[in-house]
Amino acid sequence: MKKLIKIWKTRKLIWEGIKNYLVKHPAIENIAMDRLAICMKCDIIDYKGESCMVPGTAPCCGACGCKLALKLRSLGSECAHPDGPRWKAEMTEEEQDVYYEKIKYNPDQD
Repeated sequence: MKKLIKIWKTRKLIWEGIKNYLVKHPAIENIAMDRLAICMKCDIIDYKGESCMVPGTAPCCGACGCKLALKLRSLGSECAHPDGPRWKAEMTEEEQDVYYEKIKYNPDQD
């Protein structure tokens, strides 16, 4: 039940990661690759899926259980490492709207 509550509370960030994973934009991919380079050096990255929030979604963050492919592309998300974030959120939801407009990106468009 705790997992479902956590997923519900972070659903907007998860949805953002899903949209940006499915509809790739070079600027967002650059951010994701920078974040991935940091995550690849992390001692708690989970390649086996034992701490993944959703089974079968490895590799995931060993701290929060998020699938890395999605979390890295969620501009509103930050690293959940217990010793402090290794990377910060890029922007708020409002700032994201302005940024998407600036780079002429609409993740809701087919």
